[in-house]
Amino acid sequence: MAIRARVAEDALTAMVAKRSVEQLVILGAGLDTYAYREDLAEKLRIFEVDSPETQLWKCELLRKAAIELPSNLAFVSIDFERELSPVALDAASFDSTQPKFFSVFRSFSSRANWAPVSQSSALVTP
Repeated sequence: MAIRARVAEDALTAMVAKRSVEQLVILGAGLDTYAYREDLAEKLRIFEVDSPETQLWKCELLRKAAIELPSNLAFVSIDFERELSPVALDAASFDSTQPKFFSVFRSFSSRANWAPVSQSSALVTP
C-alpha cells in the first residue's frame, strides 16, 4: 500500500507543478492523510470517495485528534456495490471539465467492486 501511495503522490506532485491538475479524486480513501499533510494539497480540490461508515469513522478519529478538515476537502460517500461514483462526485461539486487526477486506495475484491473505477473512467478526458 505504501508503494502504491508513493507512486501516485509522486505523479500527482509532478502534475501539480506543471499546473496540469486541479482536482484529486481518491477512490477508497479510507484513512488517507494526503489532504492534511502535503503543502501541495492546498492547490487542489480533493474528493475522498468511500463508504459512509468509513468516512464517519475517519471524521470521528480526526475530531478526537483535534484535526480540522481542510476547506478544499469534500467527503463523497458511496456504497461501492450499488452507487455510481460519477453521480456522487457531481453532487459534491466535482467539475468534470477541469483537470483531474484519480487515485485508487482501496483493495477491490470482486468484479462488482471495480464498478466505481470503471464508472469514473468516463470522467477522464484525453
